[in-house]
Amino acid sequence: MVFDQSNSYFKTEQIDDSVLQRVKAGAIHPTGMMFGKGTNVATKNVQQIEQTIIDANKVLVDGLVKMELSFDRRALRVFASELSWRITHDSSLVLSFFLPAGSYATSLIRELVATDKK
Repeated sequence: MVFDQSNSYFKTEQIDDSVLQRVKAGAIHPTGMMFGKGTNVATKNVQQIEQTIIDANKVLVDGLVKMELSFDRRALRVFASELSWRITHDSSLVLSFFLPAGSYATSLIRELVATDKK
């Protein structure tokens, strides 16, 4: 898990009501790996799942190590704040929102706007 709007993460061995409430409240978020040099801090089932992904993507993994990227974890979700929208006189859609550092506006827009591109 990672604390909201932070890069500080921690392991939880058991998902109890306290953890679930903190996740629902947006105080903490599940994490996913960002592969690179270093040690995967995940344990047990999570480490097995992530190792399967690493093993299946050797070319990508080798490239990330060659680029000297460091292993890290990131939140698997983010919350936009102050989201608003309007349609202009020429039928353009204008979106306004704030995202935490490290988030991508294009990812949020992809989730908000239906397109016929796949």
